[in-house]
Amino acid sequence: MSLRLRIVLSLAVLAAASTTLACATAYLSTESRLYEEVDRSIDEVQDLLVHNGKPSVRPSNGGGSGNPASPFGSGGLSYREIESRSRQLVYATQFLDSGGNVLVSPFSDLGTRTLPVDGKDQQIAVQGEGSLRRDVSTDDSDLRILTVALPGGGAAQIARDLSETHSVLDALRIRYIALAVSVSAIAAAIGLWIARRVTRPLVRLTAAVELVSSTGQFGHEVAGEGKDETGRLATAFNNMLGALARSREQQQQLVQDAGHELRTPLTSIRTNVSVLKKHDRLTPEQMARTVDDLQSELVELTNLVNEIVELATDARDDEPAQRIDLRSIVERSAERVERRASRPVAVVADGSEVDGRVAALERAIGNLIDNAAKFDDSGHPIEVTVRNGHVVVRDHGPGLAEEDLPHVFDRFYRATAARSKNGSGLGLAIVRDIVTAHGGTVSAANAPDGGAVFTIELPTA
Repeated sequence: MSLRLRIVLSLAVLAAASTTLACATAYLSTESRLYEEVDRSIDEVQDLLVHNGKPSVRPSNGGGSGNPASPFGSGGLSYREIESRSRQLVYATQFLDSGGNVLVSPFSDLGTRTLPVDGKDQQIAVQGEGSLRRDVSTDDSDLRILTVALPGGGAAQIARDLSETHSVLDALRIRYIALAVSVSAIAAAIGLWIARRVTRPLVRLTAAVELVSSTGQFGHEVAGEGKDETGRLATAFNNMLGALARSREQQQQLVQDAGHELRTPLTSIRTNVSVLKKHDRLTPEQMARTVDDLQSELVELTNLVNEIVELATDARDDEPAQRIDLRSIVERSAERVERRASRPVAVVADGSEVDGRVAALERAIGNLIDNAAKFDDSGHPIEVTVRNGHVVVRDHGPGLAEEDLPHVFDRFYRATAARSKNGSGLGLAIVRDIVTAHGGTVSAANAPDGGAVFTIELPTA
């Protein structure tokens, strides 16, 4: 089931449920009110029969079949008077004697000569106390009957036709059902309109994802509308596509640059191997020089491959971050360079601490100190200063050419003066990637009195 259909069905069901509940409440309230009105009209007739606890029914002309005598004595209303008032209130009355038998049943507008009598009605008439209100269905009508005891014995039954009440309730029921259906249909239509507006960006986003998946091209964008959730989703998707496109471009550039850089040592190795095939023509000195050259090229090739793999996989991210004292990292890196290059390194450091990965930061700082030792032939110590999260590495060599300054951190970039020295052109690029991953920056400049200055700026803990 699509999201659009789920929204439409949800709104339709919600509208149907709420409308049904409201209509049912209104219907029950109206039904209760109508029955209260019926009971009130029946109670008015009861007041005619029993007034102040004394019988009020009397014969009009001393009895007779046309005008039955009252069994309750004289002084009350006659049956004809009761019947006349009954007709005005659209009800029928019937009297039971103290034995529970029908004494008289005046002419009724309800289509029946007598009202139904059951054992409970007879019991009220015999006992001369109590009352009973109930609904009875006859062949031609529905009645609401009140059986009430009369003073002196016997009982009176007062009935009201419910046809009009049922007619009103039936009409009301039909209207409420029609209202519920109409509201549900309107809600479904509104839900469809809302669903289309809400899911339109999602439809475009899905189409863009399918297009990217089928073509492998990341240049497609989704037009975002507004700053709501769907608009933010479209913006995030566009940003993700941009990041993927940049990542692919960087991968392609890395592969191209790596292939270009690998050709030189591979060509040299191939040449040396060809020379070694003629070992019978080589002098011992030529043989030794060729093997040394081959070994040197293999070492450089190995380092180059390792650095390419490190840049491509970024395995340093697997190391957990922790609180780091920059002094300890700088001192270990300086000691390692002193041991390898036999160059003094002067370290001046405060107690700056940063949050980061130890091995990665050691690699970055070590690369800068190695780079300084490689290009500084002055014999002066390499100077490393740590202050407030800043690591400054300075040498006293020839410095950097102005045209090289913007590119020293690019992958595989090698300045003209550096092409005669060993290196892959990836050391400073690795420094930049590590520092950037730690939320810092790295820059290069020339010192006023000569030499190059590299500065790492890291946020302190």
